Amino acid sequence: MAGVLSGKAAIVTGGSANLGKRFATALAQDGADVMVHYNSDAKQDQAEQVAGELRGLGVRAAIRQGDLTRVEEVTGLVDATLEEFGMSINGDIGDPDDVVPVVRFLASPEARWVTAQTVYVNGGLVSPAS
Repeated sequence: MAGVLSGKAAIVTGGSANLGKRFATALAQDGADVMVHYNSDAKQDQAEQVAGELRGLGVRAAIRQGDLTRVEEVTGLVDATLEEFGMSINGDIGDPDDVVPVVRFLASPEARWVTAQTVYVNGGLVSPAS
């Protein structure tokens, strides 16, 4: 599927239901491949169903279970996503222009009730607490 996110991959935590499912669907509609995360065994069938719906939109989708309170499972989720979609982290540091669209969105009427006191500008890197 061609879209503004074609060639990109997203991990959607809690992607098997509710807001997570909505996020996963929106990302797929924009062309992103999606890893649908779920926590409990009880959510596996829902995660598979969501992944099937995303594939129906023309993107690649996979599922992965994990307890996100455990650093090794977070790392495993990222590694599985990179492997599944044949990607790597490019190591770009970025620049201030990368953040401007986020700030513009948060200040706009389109943000509606979304507010942000802190915007983490870390490239999505996860570092365990010391």
